[in-house]
Amino acid sequence: MSSNSYYESIHEDLIAHLQGMGGRVSGNNITKIVCPSCGKPEAWTKVADPATIHCNRGNHCGVRTHAKTFAPHLFGNWEKRHPPSKKDPKATARAYLKSRSLDPDKFEFEQGTWKEQGKTITTVAFQCPWTDRRWHRLLDIPKGIEGKTRWDKGEGEGYQGQAWTNGEIDPKKELWITEGIFEVLSLQQGADLQAAATFSASHIPSKFYESLDPSQKIIIALNSDRAGQEGTEKNIQTLQELGFTDVVAAQPPYGKDWNDLLVAGAFDEEKREQTIEKALWSGRLLRAESFKEYRKIYEEHYKGEDGHYHGLLEYRGQTWFCGTKTLKEELESTQTKVCDATVRRAFTQLVEEREYNAEHRYFLRINPVGRTTRIIEASAAELVNGNQARIMLKQRADVLLLDSSTPIINALVTRLEREKSPVVRMVDRLGYDKKSDCWLFGRFLYTSQGKRVEANEFGYFDQQQVRSKTSESIIDVIKPSDLKQAIQLLHRIYGNAGVYALAYYVVSLLKHDLMEQEHAFPYMSFVGPKGAGKTTLIYFLNNIFFQAWEGIVAAKNSTPKALARKLYHRSSLVAPYLESNNALVNIDENSLLNAYQGGSLYDRAAVSNDADTVSLPFDAALAFVQNVEPFRSGPLKERVITLSFQNAEGGGVTDDSIAAMNELKRIDTAARAGIGHLIFQNIQQIRDSILGNLDESRDEMHKAGINSPRVAYHYAVLGSTCEVLMRVAGFSEEESENLKWAEGLAQLAMNRESTSGGENDVTLAFFDAFEQLREGVDDRYSQDKIKLEQGTHYLEDENHYYIRMQETIRVMKSVNYPIAPNIEDALKAADTWYVKQVNTNGIGGQGRTGASEKKWKGGKKYRSWQFRKQPAQGTSGE
Repeated sequence: MSSNSYYESIHEDLIAHLQGMGGRVSGNNITKIVCPSCGKPEAWTKVADPATIHCNRGNHCGVRTHAKTFAPHLFGNWEKRHPPSKKDPKATARAYLKSRSLDPDKFEFEQGTWKEQGKTITTVAFQCPWTDRRWHRLLDIPKGIEGKTRWDKGEGEGYQGQAWTNGEIDPKKELWITEGIFEVLSLQQGADLQAAATFSASHIPSKFYESLDPSQKIIIALNSDRAGQEGTEKNIQTLQELGFTDVVAAQPPYGKDWNDLLVAGAFDEEKREQTIEKALWSGRLLRAESFKEYRKIYEEHYKGEDGHYHGLLEYRGQTWFCGTKTLKEELESTQTKVCDATVRRAFTQLVEEREYNAEHRYFLRINPVGRTTRIIEASAAELVNGNQARIMLKQRADVLLLDSSTPIINALVTRLEREKSPVVRMVDRLGYDKKSDCWLFGRFLYTSQGKRVEANEFGYFDQQQVRSKTSESIIDVIKPSDLKQAIQLLHRIYGNAGVYALAYYVVSLLKHDLMEQEHAFPYMSFVGPKGAGKTTLIYFLNNIFFQAWEGIVAAKNSTPKALARKLYHRSSLVAPYLESNNALVNIDENSLLNAYQGGSLYDRAAVSNDADTVSLPFDAALAFVQNVEPFRSGPLKERVITLSFQNAEGGGVTDDSIAAMNELKRIDTAARAGIGHLIFQNIQQIRDSILGNLDESRDEMHKAGINSPRVAYHYAVLGSTCEVLMRVAGFSEEESENLKWAEGLAQLAMNRESTSGGENDVTLAFFDAFEQLREGVDDRYSQDKIKLEQGTHYLEDENHYYIRMQETIRVMKSVNYPIAPNIEDALKAADTWYVKQVNTNGIGGQGRTGASEKKWKGGKKYRSWQFRKQPAQGTSGE
């Protein structure tokens, strides 16, 4: 590293960061670094220059990763980390230039500021001799600001017709034309070349060219992307029209510019000549006038032992196959056009539904000459069979495969196999995806930090390596919206029921978290006569979370299997179940009890001769929307939060609610989706607040007289959500209290407890937890399971359990199962279960049940509670 290098200033920070990645300093090297690409501890770097790490995994990885990727925090927050001072007012800009391996002592620059959208951004600024307006490179670009460069506002031209140089042009020296100022400085510093910047690949600096001597050698050295290639031809054509006779092209490697090469060390003394020669060679390839000429130039660097290149080459958007033939005992080159397009691997899609039978589908990027790029899907069979490949390309991309012989097909497939492309996991559900820790909505997603990410041109998400496939109608356009106004409208129309409904939709986004912590998630029921506005509310709430649908219709001709599949396609999102009036269509109560704690709504025998079964995961939040509630049993009622709505006849409609309803209906879908966008932007705060305040909210419910642990949990969840929503929406404490949502929620909880069963509900919750802990639940802090052990916590015979109460409750509390304050009184009052308390060293024996005697461990006497076993609840079948 040079003495003025930015990397020298962060040398110790880089080494410390690499040690945090598992790296071990061993002599002059740092080894055992976990590779960011493959995740294996096989990467290494030099202690003297740790800016790039190299993975040792050969063909399996072999990736080089720069510090900007593995330690991005060291390449941002420029003003905070390097603030200007009286001693060095340009300290921020200077540090940034050093991070680009530029020596700021060798050229003039300024530290400037740029104001946009009410934000002040520090910049590196450069003066231009033809105007008073400066060019700025923005540093620490805030969210919502597009682009990296700006020109000072004011009168006069920006850069039209001009080019920037660092000093006078020497007509006797060749002049390199690049796109940016940093590239000019990089060529000057790294290779002692004089250069000029056009500021854009599409810009032709005609006034600047007119000021030059036409005999001067010009090298057009724009970037190697499509814009750079097209700009190269336009610049050369303009120079030739102006009478320049010595004009050639040069190009940096694809995806790099000249400053990237300086940072990577490509201009170090031992590499400089090769870097320049390779760039000029790339420029000659770009300007080859025929494929034959192109191949001849290509063979200067790539050829076999016979002096010829064999295989596929691309030329001006066409794909060619290169071979040889013997003619009169001499080996001659042959070339065959394969198609008027390029065929590249876009990505491979992986479907992981079956652990040992994962399916790979191949997606190809087809670029036909003069036409729009196509992404097409191909199976393995279509790739390896010439006739099928010919049909597939013509049918899906309108590209004719001119030669589908075996050597050409083999060459195409071999190149596709060698091309590095992402393996993308395909997810066919909307909502939360555990592996990526994101909520997926087709062409966009939200991260757990609340950032909205759009899919790339191929339809998948680069960083998450996931693709969201859905046939649902998704609202992908958002407008700025006001969450507070939306809550006020819902309250004016529906009272607090509208606020609670929105809260349920919001907390459903976190169902996966609550299932992990609480092992259960409530259902919701929207009940009321026709004309009460239930459907309008549901459609509005679905729109908020980007879905243009009303919900699932409870049709009797649908099968339970079809319903389970519909529900499977949503994860941590509400799935409304419509019009199941006074009946649970295609669902029975036992299956709902099972799904409440994470089980499946649908279980069936697998199509096999063994004992395998098939269960579709149930990760949605289920909301019943009906005129009359269909629930019969107390245990199921307890698991449902019911919101009641009234129509005009029932007194639920006023002039103000009608006016508010009209306002609600005028909010278009993009503005509704904007409300969801605001909620997701605050999802981290919402999550932390709900989970962090849940126990406190639950205690408040118990203090209000709620004995049932389940009822207390359900309404505590809703209360915690309402509280954080008010805060996020900007309600003052007084405004929030005026809505009286907390009082209304406590009353709903008391109504639910009084209609769902009393002490038996507390007992049901206790035995649900007891049965789960007999099987064992995962310990969040270790790989072990937490279990109730027979002989330590309980004994059992054919008809009874004998439970050591305090020891068992202690285990339940250790895994955060809610325990009612009156648990012992409730258990004693549950006559169906409770028998008596006994003090004995064991149970059973030949004189009693016929079973062998079971004793407490150690043979000691212990006091236990005797309970009758209840019949097991089943699950629905096909």
